[in-house]
Amino acid sequence: MLDFYSHTLDPSLMEQHYRLDYLICQGGFGAVYNGYKQDSNEEVVIKSVEKRIKGRNYLKEIHFLSRLKHYESIVKIIDHFDTSEKIFLVFEKNYGMLDLFDYIVSEGALKEEVGRKIFVQILNAIMLCTEEGILHGDIKEENVLIHRENLSVKLIDFGCSSHFTQGFYTYYEGTSVYAPPEWKLIRKYTASGLNVWSLGVLLYGMLNGHIPFEESDFKWELRWIFPLSKDVRNLLEKMLETNYKKRIDLQSVKAHKWLSKDI
Repeated sequence: MLDFYSHTLDPSLMEQHYRLDYLICQGGFGAVYNGYKQDSNEEVVIKSVEKRIKGRNYLKEIHFLSRLKHYESIVKIIDHFDTSEKIFLVFEKNYGMLDLFDYIVSEGALKEEVGRKIFVQILNAIMLCTEEGILHGDIKEENVLIHRENLSVKLIDFGCSSHFTQGFYTYYEGTSVYAPPEWKLIRKYTASGLNVWSLGVLLYGMLNGHIPFEESDFKWELRWIFPLSKDVRNLLEKMLETNYKKRIDLQSVKAHKWLSKDI
């Protein structure tokens, strides 16, 4: 297999080691395919990223994933190829898993005990990224894989990731409906503020079947569609605090009594 850290501008080299099969999904920055190793016929997932799109650091996803590949809750990258027009990222195949968005569509709003089991894993994955000095930058249901049977999760898609800093960020590449109010109002945010707000939007969506705010919504008023416990409502109110200076941090989220209940 091609050495993980080597790069090439020869697209045929990727084809010597892997072959593309069917398209899994396609977005604004590229496409994701099911694929196979040429030598063993082992299934893999291959992400093809277009280099023509300006303003994107195409190699940072590889750099960050290489630092995280020993964590079970993070998708594992096994190879990559840099060609003149595209970058190919090769990932392990995660059998029996689908993205959290599709899982919620099929299951409906999740019961609190199910949501808690899933959410605590996502929270821990984000905290691992923080410990490694990485800001994921695009926490959302589509970027979490979940196993239907045991509810284990993996965090995917680090295309919007960046180095974790304590200061303000003045650019945002993630999904707009998961962006915190301070980004929409003053065009800046902190890593902690983004993480907690995005996780709050995700948790609300898990328990209610849809996200709490529309893209054009500048009121950010929480509406309780389903009867939720007092504890989880309290947690969501603290995470979705519109004033980032008053919003709780990740450690406080982890220590909240709703997450300390038996799972």
